[in-house]
Amino acid sequence: MRKYYLLTILILLLPFAAWSWMGTIMVGGGQTVAPCTTAQDAETDADSLAYDFGKTSGDVWIATKFVAGNTDDGVATANYTACSAAVQLEPAVAGSGSETIRACIYSDDATDDPNALIGSCSDTVTISSLSSGSNTVSFLNMSASLTDGTTYWLVLYTSGYHATNYVKWWSENSETTAYITYDGNGSGDWAEYSTSRSCKYTLYSE
Repeated sequence: MRKYYLLTILILLLPFAAWSWMGTIMVGGGQTVAPCTTAQDAETDADSLAYDFGKTSGDVWIATKFVAGNTDDGVATANYTACSAAVQLEPAVAGSGSETIRACIYSDDATDDPNALIGSCSDTVTISSLSSGSNTVSFLNMSASLTDGTTYWLVLYTSGYHATNYVKWWSENSETTAYITYDGNGSGDWAEYSTSRSCKYTLYSE
């Protein structure tokens, strides 16, 4: 009888326990963390021009510059840790390609090029998972501590290149920090795509 009594109590309490966990994510060991859903810096105006990457050996990497807390469509007003990035991508061929894409935050070298990795990069996204047309693609589980007023680069790179199964990153005209650059291997031999546009993205924190 005692077992049935305890079981009844547990059943009655379960809905209240579940309600109290809303808004958190359970991770290993029972630890709770806040979801990565707070929008910070962003460039999100209408698509107007897309830039290829992962098409040749010379454009496996692509980067767009920003100043933390000073982006046209962002709301960041203080230091924060970026934990994910949503970017506007379009596959050259939908549902095709085995290459993957990763997102990272880099510091600025003061000569309009990315310099060094900040924190850690995101999980990968497979190119073949992208639908036709413009996609909002989420790159999760990155970690980059950003300081308000400091210049950084949001960098994407592919695991290889393919003449057909490459990707396009959509851009917009920028009113603040505008610069898009590309490289073959991220070693520092960057070349300009544009000095008047920014690729489209939103950075998120917890």
